[in-house]
Amino acid sequence: MIQSEKNVLSVVNLANYIQPKVSEESSSGKRTPWVEYGIYTTDDFFGVITEKYETSTTNAACVDATSNLIFGKGLKSKDENVDKMIYNMLSDKDLNRVIFDLKLYGNAAFQLIYSEDGSEIVEIVHVPIQTLRSGKVDMRGEIECYYYSPDWAAKKVVYEKFYAYTKSPTTPTSEIYYIKPYKPGKFYYGLPDWYASLQYCSVESELSNLHINNILNGFMPLTMINFNNGIPPVEEREQLEAALKQKFVGSSNAGKFVMNFNDNKENATTIDALQVENLHDKYQFLSEEAARRIMVAHRITTPLLFGLRERGQGFSSNAEEMKVGFEIFQSMVVAPFQQQIIDAIEDIFYYNNVTEAQLYFDPLLPLGFLTEMQEQIGDNAVNRNIIESQEGDQQDESARQPSGLPDLDDNDDNPVGDDNQGRVIDGYTSPTDYGNRPFAMTAETKLEYGIK
Repeated sequence: MIQSEKNVLSVVNLANYIQPKVSEESSSGKRTPWVEYGIYTTDDFFGVITEKYETSTTNAACVDATSNLIFGKGLKSKDENVDKMIYNMLSDKDLNRVIFDLKLYGNAAFQLIYSEDGSEIVEIVHVPIQTLRSGKVDMRGEIECYYYSPDWAAKKVVYEKFYAYTKSPTTPTSEIYYIKPYKPGKFYYGLPDWYASLQYCSVESELSNLHINNILNGFMPLTMINFNNGIPPVEEREQLEAALKQKFVGSSNAGKFVMNFNDNKENATTIDALQVENLHDKYQFLSEEAARRIMVAHRITTPLLFGLRERGQGFSSNAEEMKVGFEIFQSMVVAPFQQQIIDAIEDIFYYNNVTEAQLYFDPLLPLGFLTEMQEQIGDNAVNRNIIESQEGDQQDESARQPSGLPDLDDNDDNPVGDDNQGRVIDGYTSPTDYGNRPFAMTAETKLEYGIK
């Protein structure tokens, strides 16, 4: 029965956004020995961070490219014996994954495998950081252990306890070395350096969903359809709504037209489009602003380094910007991450009585920079890295190295000179000096890139 003389108004509550707030919960109503880490709910931190990586294109590009630069061409040592130890104990795959975890999540972990008598560490492997939860502090205020579970969201969590590095009460067989940067207000876990842009990652994600829905809806504007012949019962309204969705919603339904039959003009169906002015400009602004803010959080000096080009810019006119931006990014962002990893591995090697590991990362340089540096060999900037001989009878040897290349021993696989003071490694005088000095190429690097 059609009802008349009535006007039905439904109020729809639009979606609201909850401000993200990170919390470490040592007690959440559950008697668990571990500390939960959450943003929107109790223990969703790693899931939320993974989602922002998977749904924000700018964030994913920054994380991937930065972690690749941090790893470079791998971890090396100026000591040949330590270099062999790295090769035998830590694979490039495991190290690369730890670096990726540290960049994406702000937390990373090694699992240390000990010899049978516990006298030395024989293997260092990567542990997916999202599978670990920190144990609660002991009476001394130290974290004694970590808990591992492949699925922390399960109704019944199956977990295993591992002691933290050097915390085993008996002969150690396997321990966890946890890496996290200092963050104010956080004790058990760290935060990724890009966390401040979390909301802008959500903006990118929602914008992509919006555009997909626009495509699926045939780019139809927000529309109000008025039926002017009375108000039908609820069931009939629901059937009518379902029929309209089936007929007009979806990308395959775009471009269809409507045929409407009416007894008279007064009862004709009317369609009102609810237009928002300059909507495409608003979308464009939000998209560009979100990308900019995400890159600011990642401390990207120039988007061109990561294949992100702003409108109106071309690659050919920005070579100097890329060069300077790369040097700053290498010094201010990449090097501190590398130092965190180096400090951790040196601490682990100390257990094996290695007191001077002399570790460094072989940097990954764009081909254009390598070519340019090759062309600039001999200028004052490059020569600052050359260890010049002070003796007159060594002029012939110094002439052999006008480009600042390291002194290569004939039977030494490590491209490092013999002098312990001021050694040059790919243009750097020490692992902590990355980005502070111009780059000089080894013979192997030139051969790799086909540079004569």
